[in-house]
Amino acid sequence: MKKEHEGLKKVNSKTLQMVLFMLYNNLKALRELKKKGRKVGRLRYKKYGKIKSFILNQSGFKVIKTDNRLDKLYISKVGDIPIRVHREIEGKIKQVIIKQYKSGEWYALISADNEVSVITKTIEKVIGLDMGIKFFLSDSDGRQIENPKFYKKTLERLRIEQRKLSRTKKGSKNRKKQ
Repeated sequence: MKKEHEGLKKVNSKTLQMVLFMLYNNLKALRELKKKGRKVGRLRYKKYGKIKSFILNQSGFKVIKTDNRLDKLYISKVGDIPIRVHREIEGKIKQVIIKQYKSGEWYALISADNEVSVITKTIEKVIGLDMGIKFFLSDSDGRQIENPKFYKKTLERLRIEQRKLSRTKKGSKNRKKQ
């Protein structure tokens, strides 16, 4: 494919493999649905700019630690990109998904494989819990927690946001940001 399409030579090989892997899985899922008797349509080409993410699997990336607040993410065939890491990455990095959200901001979603140790505790006391309408929670000791009524508390904010949304045009960038 790279011989036929010059643009594919600029793309990381693992990214191309993941695209083919996802296509194969989608075709397999459609075949299974068709076997079950469900009506299945055709796969359609995605419009240019519709897909806003790509996956780097196993290789082709590296997180470079720096002394300042911004670290760097090295992507093969792209180079170093400054990133802000909000928490420590523990374990070996397995996959990086680069994704652009509707707000226009780019994010790197890093999947790492690490060993988790399970801590076992001895049970000292057992209680019964009951969720209700009048009281949010009642336990077997007689304690009752009032219903926090999240919906009523956020209703005014919801009205304001819906009003803002109704004033925007369908398909506009401001509507996508909402």
